Amino acid sequence: LFRSALRLDPHSPEIHALIGDVYRQQSADTTDPDLQPERQLIARRAIDAYQSALEYNPLHSEVMLKMAAACELAGDAPNAFRWYQQALQVDPNNAFNWLRLGTFYHRQGDLAQATRVLEHAAKLNISDGTASELLRQIRAARP
Repeated sequence: LFRSALRLDPHSPEIHALIGDVYRQQSADTTDPDLQPERQLIARRAIDAYQSALEYNPLHSEVMLKMAAACELAGDAPNAFRWYQQALQVDPNNAFNWLRLGTFYHRQGDLAQATRVLEHAAKLNISDGTASELLRQIRAARP
């Protein structure tokens, strides 16, 4: 289906992003530790698709966040961080971009940075309690 869509419109960032979404989800669903190399390979396919999407729409912060998630699945935390930062440069007032960076810091074990970033996310969007809830969990886990 996606190959047919690409033949019709090979420059569509949406189609490339959807292909990336499929590969990223397949990678995320591969949870068996013995299949880690396959998981990373599938994640790299997602990265390739997202890279194509960003070539056609280089300012799409949502795709940048998906690229960051795919980089994490591929075991590439430095590039994941770079893509989270890039999304913030494109859309610095988007609370979700800050939330995603904060959860990245949390997964990396950097609770001080996670707290700082999540506090900012919560200020940008006080109606969504996601950042506030994660902050509560971080604070409750501290000695």
